[in-house]
Amino acid sequence: MTTGSAPNEVAWYPDERLQSWIYYEPRLRIPRNVHEGRNPGYGTMSQWRDPEIHAIGPKFVFTTGTNPDYGLKAFVVPGNWMVKLHGGESQQFHYTGLTNPLAQPSLSGPNNLGANALEFYTALTIAGFSDDAFLFYLVGIYNSQVAEDYLEGGGANVLRIPLSVSDVENGAAGRVIQIARQLRNLHWISAESSAGIDANLAGALADRETLLSLRLEEAGRSGGRFRQRLLWRNIRRGTGRNPEPPILTG
Repeated sequence: MTTGSAPNEVAWYPDERLQSWIYYEPRLRIPRNVHEGRNPGYGTMSQWRDPEIHAIGPKFVFTTGTNPDYGLKAFVVPGNWMVKLHGGESQQFHYTGLTNPLAQPSLSGPNNLGANALEFYTALTIAGFSDDAFLFYLVGIYNSQVAEDYLEGGGANVLRIPLSVSDVENGAAGRVIQIARQLRNLHWISAESSAGIDANLAGALADRETLLSLRLEEAGRSGGRFRQRLLWRNIRRGTGRNPEPPILTG
């Protein structure tokens, strides 16, 4: 589960500061407090959305807030992650995906995209990108200098993420997607390697040369011969640091 405060250095993938195990009971709905003379608002005080929404995967998770030390950041995580709506330090956690399980399917593409987003997504698909490339593009912009400049300017207006088909055609969007995917994968490995990350997963996130350059070693988990599985583990457990992200200015 993603929860807690997300300081500026936590982006791309939630590290141990934002991870927690929970018991989730979807039937538990807490009524909102109603104060005399004030608008009661809508919904409940529950930290959870509709149960079906938790199945969205992959999830594009992002924060909103104006605290410069706990600014805007985003992650792309698998569908089995759950997201607590309220963070600390005046932050809100939000999440979405390409499809909305509560909405009707669309014949033109994912049913959770507006017209401009769908046009951009279609251009990426035609160019040979995978479905999740659209989410990595969003993450790349959200974790870039663009978002930092937005916060420094006061964050009063809506943060606009450019969705120009020409950026797909000239390769700019592809470069953002490639860097964003690499950074998410590196931060994922870094966040999980102290306890040990499954060798198959690690191999899907990075090649062997990169894993070794991160000071990881291959090790087997204790157990019977048929129960062992290979792990990649930080050589100096607990001392690994997340890789520093480059600044994306495009």
